[in-house]
This record gives sequence, C-alpha cells and structure tokens, in this order.
Amino acid sequence: MKIKLQDVLPNPFRDMDRYPVNQSKIDQLTRSIESTGFWDNVVARQVGNKVEVAYGHHRLSALKAMYDPDVEFDWIVRDLDDEKMLRMMADENLQEWEHSSAIVRETVRAVVLAAASGTIYLQPPAKDTGENKIRYAPSFSYGKRPSSSLEERPYTSDSIAIFLGQTGKSSLNTTGIRYALRALSLIENGHVLRSEERRVGKECRSRWSPYH
Repeated sequence: MKIKLQDVLPNPFRDMDRYPVNQSKIDQLTRSIESTGFWDNVVARQVGNKVEVAYGHHRLSALKAMYDPDVEFDWIVRDLDDEKMLRMMADENLQEWEHSSAIVRETVRAVVLAAASGTIYLQPPAKDTGENKIRYAPSFSYGKRPSSSLEERPYTSDSIAIFLGQTGKSSLNTTGIRYALRALSLIENGHVLRSEERRVGKECRSRWSPYH
C-alpha cells in the first residue's frame, strides 16, 4: 500500500524519547537507499488514514530525512493486534541490539506498561510463587500493588519471557529480564537519575546474581 511519509507513524509501544533512533545507523541507511533504493519490506498496520510500522524505525527516519513528507512509499500493511506489534518490536530489538542492556530494559518497560493498561495479557505467576517474587504492573518493584481503583496484574520475569517467546539463550531470556527489572525498580524508586540509567543497567548484569 502506498502511503505518504507524513502518514507513517512509529510503533506505539516504542517510546521514541527513551529509545531514540541511532543517527549513525540512519546515515548508513541513507547511503544505502541512495545507492540501491528503499527496500519496501517493512510491515505496518493501518490506523485510520495512517499506518504504524511494527519495525524499521531507522529506515523510516532515513526516508523522512531524505524526502518531503508527501512522498509516497510502499508499506506492507497487515492486520496486526497490539500483542503482535509489541512482539515484533521486541524481535527487532533483539536482532539488532542483542547486547544492549538499555534496549532490553526499554523493551521490558514497554511490556509491563502495556500489561498494566490491559493492552496485552501476561501469564500470571504460578500459585506457589512467593509474594516476594511477584511484581504488579505497572510497577517494576516486588510487592508494590496498584491503588484499589486499578485491577491487579501480577507478573514475574517468566511472564514476560513467555509473552515474548524468549526463554532460550538471548538477552531477553528470563535472566536478562530479571536484570532489566532490577534496574527499572531502582529507577522507579528514585535511586537512579535518568543520566545514570545506562551505567546501572550494566551493573545489574555484571554484579548481581540472577537468583538474588
């Protein structure tokens, strides 16, 4: 489907402020597009008269830097629900930035916040899971229940791994998710400034046992 650049939006689960595009990669893609043209294999879903891309944010940014907003390009438009959009974004993160703790953290953040809003479903913890092992969306901290006006949405790192289909050896497996949740808990409770988030993410991976 041909859509004008001005009507192509990012994945709604990608916080472009917390997880911006990488300028060096945009520059590389710009040179590639100038040389071989735009590879129109980006999947999107239609929302009104616009589309939201499931992945390919760097390619989209490169196109918007090169062309006027009313220039049209082909996009693969499919019927994608919120769960598929979030999973596809996470798959892109894993493939391109597997070893980045910051990207893993932002992916985990997106899943927990989507679960809190009821946009996606996370498998609840097993009945024999101790309370000190359970978190409640939208919180990233153990045992921090929502206000009485909100539905409780309990989860564990396993819940996120199952949702994302990342239970093997990858940065988004259960252990990697535990590291991300610990960093997010520190940030949530005001122990870490925004400027220190990258450092804390690395420390969570290098110093803490996954069974802590």
